[in-house]
Amino acid sequence: MSKIMWSTVGNVASIVTIVGFVITIWQLFALKNSVKKSEQAIREVLDDKEYEKLKHILEATENQLKEVSSLLITVDKQGVNQKSIRERCVNVCSELNKCYISLPSGDSYSNIKNQFVEARNHMESFVDGELKSKSEMKEARAFLENAMEGIKKAEEEFAEKKVQAATHRN
Repeated sequence: MSKIMWSTVGNVASIVTIVGFVITIWQLFALKNSVKKSEQAIREVLDDKEYEKLKHILEATENQLKEVSSLLITVDKQGVNQKSIRERCVNVCSELNKCYISLPSGDSYSNIKNQFVEARNHMESFVDGELKSKSEMKEARAFLENAMEGIKKAEEEFAEKKVQAATHRN
């Protein structure tokens, strides 16, 4: 009797081990799927933050473009305070630096960053040239326009990515 009992206990233990192994594998797959979903959610949050950052940078760039255009109009007018123009130019340079720093890192933004650097350099050349070379300011405006186009393109790519992600989820 003892031999049959131990044989039965051995068989039950084998069955429990097999069932436990199957449950463990099932739990590992469930954990893997959970980790993948968490990674996807984190990526989406980071993308949303990057998109919001781009929107803010675009708004700031639009404001600086308006400021440069306004400066181009007023710089030749009689009675315009040169100190005021210089301060406005310095403020534009400061804002362009903030836009540059705020851009996310990565190769996809390197062209936009270069546009900001060039715009700032031309604004600084305008200020250093005693506010006389309007061509420097016109160049700055052109580089700002290019930066805006790059930011708009990046925003469109984010919007397209969001649409694709939404359709894949459904």
